[in-house]
Amino acid sequence: MHQTKSIIDLPNELLHQIIAQVPSQGHLPKQFRAVYALSLVNHRFRAVSLPVLFQEIVVHSVKRFESLIQYFLTSSGRAISYHVLTIQIISISSCINYPPIFLLGPDTWKRNPFSMFPSLRSFHWHEGDVQYPIEGLIVNLRHTKLSHLTIPYPCDMGYMHPIKYCPELKSLRLTLTIEIGLIHESDSRDDDCLCSSCHPLCPKDVPFKLSHYCLVRFSVHQERGEWDGSIWRCLDLPNLQIFSVKGLGSNEVTHVYDFVQRHSTLLEVNLACSSFLDTPLRLEALIKLIEGTGTWNAEDPPIFDYSFRYRYIRRCLDENAKLGFDEPRYVWCPYDHGEEDRHYRFPEDIPDTSIVFRKFGFIRKPIFPDALEWRSSTGSEKARYYATSLALEMLDDDEYHVNYQFIEDFLMLSYCFPELQELRIGCLTPIPDSSFHECMTRLSVLLEGWTNIRKLAFRFIFDVEDWDWGCPVSSYYEITEHTQVPLIDGVYPPIEPWEYVPKNLNQIRHLYGDEFADEIEDRISTIFPWEAPPDRNDHSLLLRCWEERHRRTVANAISLLASRCPTLEEVDWYPATPHTSPDITTLWKWRIEDTTGPGKRKNVTGTFTWKGCLHGSSPYFDVLVGEELLYAQQRREWAQF
Repeated sequence: MHQTKSIIDLPNELLHQIIAQVPSQGHLPKQFRAVYALSLVNHRFRAVSLPVLFQEIVVHSVKRFESLIQYFLTSSGRAISYHVLTIQIISISSCINYPPIFLLGPDTWKRNPFSMFPSLRSFHWHEGDVQYPIEGLIVNLRHTKLSHLTIPYPCDMGYMHPIKYCPELKSLRLTLTIEIGLIHESDSRDDDCLCSSCHPLCPKDVPFKLSHYCLVRFSVHQERGEWDGSIWRCLDLPNLQIFSVKGLGSNEVTHVYDFVQRHSTLLEVNLACSSFLDTPLRLEALIKLIEGTGTWNAEDPPIFDYSFRYRYIRRCLDENAKLGFDEPRYVWCPYDHGEEDRHYRFPEDIPDTSIVFRKFGFIRKPIFPDALEWRSSTGSEKARYYATSLALEMLDDDEYHVNYQFIEDFLMLSYCFPELQELRIGCLTPIPDSSFHECMTRLSVLLEGWTNIRKLAFRFIFDVEDWDWGCPVSSYYEITEHTQVPLIDGVYPPIEPWEYVPKNLNQIRHLYGDEFADEIEDRISTIFPWEAPPDRNDHSLLLRCWEERHRRTVANAISLLASRCPTLEEVDWYPATPHTSPDITTLWKWRIEDTTGPGKRKNVTGTFTWKGCLHGSSPYFDVLVGEELLYAQQRREWAQF
């Protein structure tokens, strides 16, 4: 007979290993994590759980972090020393207009403040506003064995310190901030602080590169400035796999495309241009970028007189054609009778689609193993990669005066992405269909060409005044002028379009008057009989009514999509109107269950979420894929607490 033991009978060493295997839940504050709950069981569990909790230190300001360092430096005791030795992750939430003292270098302290953390592997400094040189921070960190680093970085910084000082770095996130003044090689600086081996960023005529052989993940958020193109030409990261850049300027697009082309190990790319981009990106160039067949001119364009802009563009186009360069963007040129009537010169290499966008993301896989060995800026003759995930948001075509294009036009291009498994597609142009049912019917027909799609997320804009549900006769209810419920039967959920917060019945009465509010309450009570009078202060009441009212209609539409696309497993619909922010929206997430046999109707289950609902706030419609999408969602969850 086997003797059974409880977890209390286990030795502390084994119990510590079990608790250490609990998922980290790094996107949640510690007081909401499972390990923290275990530390409250008893004194023994607390002693075993504390080292696991101390592996990550999270503070909300630099002042608190400096106070924590001072406490560790001045305190004594075996417990404090042991906990300090176990710290692996340090995260600082923000630093706004405050000079962090640890930026000043080791001379400010009696000892390097980071030398007391021998196990430190990750240092994250989020939302920084650096108005001071940060050489001291990098010098302090160079004695650690960092694998993950997130810091704000001045956009005119003359040295790439993280590349030189952190040889074991695997993940680097930089947030470019305001300029602090150019740093030249002739500046008088302490050699021990700057390190003579740290080279300045080279001009384009110097054959010099900054290399790092361990970096796998590189992210640049150009918040308040942009890099010069020479930086992208200098960087050489031969093992880079994940790359993300946000806030890209017009002068950097070609350089970044060339950077992606040179790094054949890149399998995940997310790119977002600035909203001030003068010309949009084109889909034909994106396809070449994914496949590795594009050749991008990474040299700076010549200085030219704006009065001869039309001649310059014609000459530039002819020269690029001779050299075999591809253009990432549509080329802008005015008509002869003035710049007011502008148009775009469309490429001739691939039939024009007129699909314009400013941001995208993709995950690709190599077609053959040798594809990862390509090190040239020149594109290959045949495709070396195929896309498995793609995120794209088509712009409102009125902004760039091109032909109107919609999600349907993109779905016609299934032959360009034959192996695509995940698609996140958005369109800021109001679609021409008159009803939800008509739109979903058209989408279902086009999805037949996408034979490998498993996850589909879409966000399209519709006009509130002209749209309706357009339910078929077989629907379990029919909305007419006599049966329509104000606010509840709209195609868009009843959320305040500018504040994105659902209104309760008392607020509806205050905004629209007693007669309108009484009509809504009477209609709601007729359609949804309550066991008790509804709570007039409940902000989720109208949204729950909207969800229940239209659940079957939307479920039928999702089933229609699944019937035309058998591989479909998940569908995310982000309802939106022209007044909705591109970021904040509602989400109706649907899961499609496997059928028991061919020809059977698929079962679908949906969860409707919004900002502040019981199921958790709905994620933004991020034009991201892969790990960057997960990171953005986790950062947003953290900000809620």
